[in-house]
Amino acid sequence: MSSESPTVFVSYSHRDERQKERLATHLSVLRGRLAVWDDRQLQAGDDWYAGIEQAIATANVAVLLISADFLASDFIAKEEVPRLLKRRQQEGLTIVPVLLKGCAWAEISWLSAMQMRPTDARPLMALRGNAREEALAAIATEVLRLAEKKPRPVPGSKPPGASESTQLRATAQESGELHSPPSWASRSGKDSYGEWASFEVEGVEQRMQWIAPGSFTMGSPETEDGRFGDEGPVHEVSLTQGFWLANTPCTQALWEAVMGQNPSLFLSPQRPVDRVSWEDCQRFIKRLNQRIAGLDLRLPSEAEWEYSCRAGTTTATWQGDLEILGQNNAPRLHALAWYGGNSGLEYDLEFGLDSSNWPGKQHPHLEAGSREVAQKIANPWGLYDMLGNVDEWCRDGRRWYTEDPATDPEGSSERTWYAIRGGSWLSDADQVRAAYRYKYDASYRYIFLGFRLSQGPERGAM
Repeated sequence: MSSESPTVFVSYSHRDERQKERLATHLSVLRGRLAVWDDRQLQAGDDWYAGIEQAIATANVAVLLISADFLASDFIAKEEVPRLLKRRQQEGLTIVPVLLKGCAWAEISWLSAMQMRPTDARPLMALRGNAREEALAAIATEVLRLAEKKPRPVPGSKPPGASESTQLRATAQESGELHSPPSWASRSGKDSYGEWASFEVEGVEQRMQWIAPGSFTMGSPETEDGRFGDEGPVHEVSLTQGFWLANTPCTQALWEAVMGQNPSLFLSPQRPVDRVSWEDCQRFIKRLNQRIAGLDLRLPSEAEWEYSCRAGTTTATWQGDLEILGQNNAPRLHALAWYGGNSGLEYDLEFGLDSSNWPGKQHPHLEAGSREVAQKIANPWGLYDMLGNVDEWCRDGRRWYTEDPATDPEGSSERTWYAIRGGSWLSDADQVRAAYRYKYDASYRYIFLGFRLSQGPERGAM
């Protein structure tokens, strides 16, 4: 292992040794690019506290394997966790909580104190067998991405006692990248994905990620597995202005806080709202904007949506192209999206749609429906569920593609039909790709339709 390899510090209870070893195995097979540290590397006679301090000081990412035994450990609570949180506060250390058995998020007060939320955790406690292994592999992949994104710290390189916000401001002054907190934000900051800001309604918080302006290749090549004809020709698109985009689809909790009712079939606060038309979304947005001065929310354009979904990549998903083995079976999708191949796996509501006869499923299931947001891994820009869970309304109608480059493109002026993107929990595998597109009438409601909020410059009157 090269001394240049990113280091992952694993904090765990020794009663959870087996889970730690499984995660370490997945981390280690990622082309030898990660050094995984745990306290077994300390030898007899070593200074235990100095060894822990050094390991934490030089780690790129910390993984917490949280169980009841983890929470009950005095050493973890008094020695490891305070050091990790101090480094997070002072230097922005990325901490990845993984929830194992016998614990509840509400019990972990020190995570809440550090402005971490349930969606920051990767739950494993309900998973068994292959599902657990696939989840561990997805976690390992995400940890690698985070570790390689953050340079190895040099002890003593930062001013002593500097807070996270002070460091971010100093970085912003040098690079010009950090914006002043928006007037509508209840909280804001910068994490491993970039800048974020949150607004709050009736105690329900929605995080927005800053999407910087840029260019990308829109559409899919003719060789892409699962491609439909309206996805081409591929062409260069430039977006000249940045915008904020919600890091999850709009949840039922947020909808109900604004509208006072919930139209969804799959009732659960942290699931995406469903059965909402484009017109319903406009009414929701208008009412929400009236509640918070300067918020000025809207739906993303179709071009903004695909740009954000791709997050700098060019393949069918941000982790690569799909190998579609069956109508509801593209193995790469399991870690990224809830779709027809896995949306009923260990389904947790009393009501679900009968999925027993869905053909070619990646995982067997009998009932299916939408799932809680942010349970699959985020894309490189910190956006969850861009693929799968619910199809998402866009603000514009679909436009016909040409090979010509386009700048800030808007869809057609056919105002009764609007684009939807991303695929949903009942979509076939070929519909769960960055380039997939469809359209519905503005009044159409169904159990797979939801939306994601955007905030930024208007690109034309709707």
